Amino acid sequence: MSWILSLALPTSDASGDEQLAHYFDQLRRRGLFVVAEEYALSRLRDPQLAADRRTDLVVELARCFTDHATYASPQQRDELWRKSLEVVR
Repeated sequence: MSWILSLALPTSDASGDEQLAHYFDQLRRRGLFVVAEEYALSRLRDPQLAADRRTDLVVELARCFTDHATYASPQQRDELWRKSLEVVR
């Protein structure tokens, strides 16, 4: 799945915030929730990640979990909602 991530990874320049949001938006629109979630989680494990980038990733991850819950089974939906709440705490 790492090859998918390399297709359109956002950069970290001044327009990076906009690119990051666009990247996640496009993954969510295509139903690639797991790809988006795994990418965000892997980036959030980086202890050197800048605070502003970490914040952006947390917001995008929460959005991914909630959008993913929309299409999930009732059991999985509850778990995704829980994850969404946990990530923003």
